Amino acid sequence: MSEYTESDHIGKKRRLEVLHTNSSLTSSFTRKRSVTACRLCRNRKTKCDNKRPGCSKCQELGATCNYLDDTNPSDPATHILDRLEYLIGLVETNKHVGENAPEPQVHNSVESPLLNRRILPSTNGHQDDGARRLRHSPVEVEREKRLGSSIQSYFGSSEEILGWPIFGARYDQHRIEALIYDPTLILGTLGSLPTSPKVDDDTLREIYVDPRSDSHSGRGMREEDIPALVERFLTNVHTKNPIFEPEYLRTLSKSVVENGIGWEASSCLVLIVCALAAISSPFVFKLAPEVGLNDSEKMDSLSTTLDYSTAEAYYNASRKRMGLLANTLMATECHFLAGVYEMYSLRPMQASISFNRACVAFQTLTWMRSEDYIAHGQVTKARASRLYWSCLKSEHEISVELRCPPSGLTKLNYTNSFPAPPTAASNEDLYELPTLNGSATSPTAASMNTLHHDFEKAWYYYLADIAARRILQRVMDVFYRQSEVSWTQIPLSELLKTATELDRQLDQWESTLPDQVAFKAYQQPEEELSYHLQARMIEIRERIHRPFLYLSVQMDLGDAERASLLPFVQEHTDTCLKLIRQWNIQHRHHGTWLMVRQSFSASLLLLVAYKARLVESLTDEQFQDALGSAIATLQFWEKEAPDLQASRVILQEVVYDAGLSTSVDNSAAYWS
Repeated sequence: MSEYTESDHIGKKRRLEVLHTNSSLTSSFTRKRSVTACRLCRNRKTKCDNKRPGCSKCQELGATCNYLDDTNPSDPATHILDRLEYLIGLVETNKHVGENAPEPQVHNSVESPLLNRRILPSTNGHQDDGARRLRHSPVEVEREKRLGSSIQSYFGSSEEILGWPIFGARYDQHRIEALIYDPTLILGTLGSLPTSPKVDDDTLREIYVDPRSDSHSGRGMREEDIPALVERFLTNVHTKNPIFEPEYLRTLSKSVVENGIGWEASSCLVLIVCALAAISSPFVFKLAPEVGLNDSEKMDSLSTTLDYSTAEAYYNASRKRMGLLANTLMATECHFLAGVYEMYSLRPMQASISFNRACVAFQTLTWMRSEDYIAHGQVTKARASRLYWSCLKSEHEISVELRCPPSGLTKLNYTNSFPAPPTAASNEDLYELPTLNGSATSPTAASMNTLHHDFEKAWYYYLADIAARRILQRVMDVFYRQSEVSWTQIPLSELLKTATELDRQLDQWESTLPDQVAFKAYQQPEEELSYHLQARMIEIRERIHRPFLYLSVQMDLGDAERASLLPFVQEHTDTCLKLIRQWNIQHRHHGTWLMVRQSFSASLLLLVAYKARLVESLTDEQFQDALGSAIATLQFWEKEAPDLQASRVILQEVVYDAGLSTSVDNSAAYWS
């Protein structure tokens, strides 16, 4: 793949260099290139006779013939994608990252050998590096034995931090992990693991009462509400994953309203769309309430989601139909949206299963086929391409905190084209604004401008988030393939160069964001999409700098080495504080469970820095305020996810043991 040149970006103010990597988030966009061969001949690498409207080879195969230069310069899709050339360059690559794919060379401004190799050095021993010596402990030795031959099981999840030797093996991370995999486990006392029923004994699971079932009743399922719920979905949910043509969903919903809710795929899709609409809400920045455990009137995520029971009714109705679905694109969309709803409702394990099912279903549709064979027509091809990218993105997202067997979609290499935005957004007659009573209003010019602006921002966000995840995947590949002890086996100079290069790439990503979704590094955005992109940047920055906190605590360093690490440790502490503040909100979205986990991780890492006395610039009051916010965040969401309750109780105990206090009751002798 050739690098960008100045002539490729006439009129641009900045030049973006290509970041070659092995990420599965691959794109190759060539709208401005003069291409003579049709798509099919290019994919098959056969000679094309360039006949219009269809070449001889496509006519022979009975395939739809499309040329890459058949684009309308006035098409909103062309306009948006042209504006995003810089972002597309950030995710442009030669091949997909697979579970066994090698790491190609990276085009770096700072030479970093670590970025160019796949597996970190062995953890069976350690290298001498000046005055550096590893502080061995029984905890660390036992942990290495446990990881031993299964190094791929490590990925730096939130509860893994509890295994750092500085905590002295006092807090059992398995209590959290057990509740992630099985929320029906009986909660025991603080000092014991939850009691797990036998695999073949479902008695306890059958009597488990889901707390969501106790939420106050809403409107329930009503066919006349469906059009309004579809519009709510497009406004609140679709903006973060814009994979549908708006008119596609509206047409399906009208058919369901006219003919009733059936058992076919279209009804299943409409039902899960309505579930997401009912549980979602417009973005409002509102802090999680800092109240004590004994406050009988405390607010929580269940009590503040007014239509939860309605959402659950639509969700359960859609689930009853999923087992009857044939293997189609629409069925794959149903599985994918089920995973999105399960993330909204803090069911991470179930969401992982749904995303995996969507990825596997997509593979069965496209195995040994190019994109020209799965769908006929540009609209359907774009629909399949967007679904492919969203499945990839969601599977990567949840794998950062929850490691389950991968689906293998990363090896498929279904398309080399970056997904095209829904074209329906340019048609004003598609925007109808129905209300819950079933009436519809014609859009005004002002509302049309707002809707079009929101659509454009959603697509900018979608591509920018894919680009950010590309960088995050590189960070995970470089630093988190083995346990944190492996960081001690790498020359410090190499670690510093690697972190500096990753920081540079992250800064480059931030500086190339379009104005519609851009943000200022030290100012909290008011717009939702910019807010989430800023949080993504903070999350990646924390992952980049975490190794230096561990080295400062676990290594005997010389004065020069300690001085070289100090700026990275201070930056990491500031990043943890930002992350806690960023996610101390009540707004529910696709990444809610992940954001609360990040807040928990950041709190544990702050406590590591506090216990090791590495950051003298922060007072005890500043630590306490940050930890109090994190505990309040966990407490607000914990009714829906028992693992978050376990995390909150453990965090309170760690805070108490460190000699700190917060505005939240530190008594951890019972489960509330």
